[in-house]
Amino acid sequence: MDIFLFDEVPDAQPTFIEPSLSYRFATVTSRLSSYIQEWTPFVLVVCYFAFSISIYMVCNEHILAIFWFIYLALNFYIAASTVLEAFLSLPPIREARRAVDKAQAKNWTFPTPDNDLPILDLVIVAYLPNEADIIKNRIHYLCNEIVYPKHLIRINCVYNTPRPIEPLETELRDMMRKYEELRIIEVPNSHSKAENLNFFFSIKTGADIIAIYDCDHYPHPYSPRWAIECRAAMTGFGLFAGSNGYWRANLLREHKMDGTMLTEDIDSTLRAFSKGWNVVHDLNVVSYELAPTSIKAFWKQRMRWAQGWTQASIRHLVPAWNKSPAERAKRRFGQRFGIFSLLFVRETSYYLVTQYTCLIFVFLITSFPHSGKELVKLIYFQYAISQWCFFTSVMCLLATLYITNIVRNEFTKRRTMILFAVLYPFYLVVIATMGIYAHARQIVAYSNWNPTARA
Repeated sequence: MDIFLFDEVPDAQPTFIEPSLSYRFATVTSRLSSYIQEWTPFVLVVCYFAFSISIYMVCNEHILAIFWFIYLALNFYIAASTVLEAFLSLPPIREARRAVDKAQAKNWTFPTPDNDLPILDLVIVAYLPNEADIIKNRIHYLCNEIVYPKHLIRINCVYNTPRPIEPLETELRDMMRKYEELRIIEVPNSHSKAENLNFFFSIKTGADIIAIYDCDHYPHPYSPRWAIECRAAMTGFGLFAGSNGYWRANLLREHKMDGTMLTEDIDSTLRAFSKGWNVVHDLNVVSYELAPTSIKAFWKQRMRWAQGWTQASIRHLVPAWNKSPAERAKRRFGQRFGIFSLLFVRETSYYLVTQYTCLIFVFLITSFPHSGKELVKLIYFQYAISQWCFFTSVMCLLATLYITNIVRNEFTKRRTMILFAVLYPFYLVVIATMGIYAHARQIVAYSNWNPTARA
């Protein structure tokens, strides 16, 4: 790096200062350390697959049969759990649809009079370089489409940017003259969504409820009203996944977000649940999200989520399972089952899927099929017990698709469901590999926050 020093005399010539040897060494060391940290997870994942395949290559047939049975049995457990969750979702979904029909019949008139509604801070969080192309559109949408008394709602755009972006920032501030309920807040020296939110929580706005949305979300126009009315079905516990979450303002200002977590949203919910706070999931509080615009953006987004879930699982599995000091009764079975599946089974399922894939790969190497019949027998019917596990898993899949078809919305097409079911085994392997990769990143303490590209 070249360093130039200018004296105070006009038109003075710059004096070049040679970087010291220690500075050069520190720069090279820092770059080398970052490079190693970036690529070590990849090497670990490659070694994981190579070692797994090598182990299966030297195992005898009886040991392979044991592994095969274990993997199929665990796969059946996951499939059965999915069907159970889908089945349990039917009553609250039916109740939510009845509530919508009732509201439509009354011309969207809700029980609570407008003047009795609480003051709502609706916050959209943005990283400006990434979302510069969409942020104005989101503000216009929220200010024009959200159905809530204007004197009781504030639309807060809380953003950070590493450099000035003009004329956009000036245009954002000019929008405050058009919309009285709009506030544009730039967070100085912020490097994350958590820092943006914590800065906003330090501002005394007088709001009773704080709603948090990512900049890439389109809340349904009536979502705030549904949330405030709290016509919700209790499902044991719910999750705030970074957007479309409504919090009591006094609790959230005390709770804050943990900027050390890659998925501070999941962490915030699990911390609240561990404290014994009441968490509600309302199916009518709907928000639509933009998808990543490229494979690279998809990879960065899912890797950040996967590692963030790993961090949250490590931190919260035991505290969320145990009874909080504020609770008198023990956690219900449904709550414990949900926590166990969400935090433990999900993380370990990555190894189940990848190990099963490695085992099939070994079978392909050692007993390469020469026909479709041999291929089907190789993958699914190696052993007698596998027939029972296979057919029960297929029945679970069909049952899940049937229930999904019952509750699907207007954006979900049947052909899309069928296509997803066909491609799901391959998608599952990709997601499981990303989960293993996230574990490797966690081992080497990889902590870069990579925002998802938007357009």
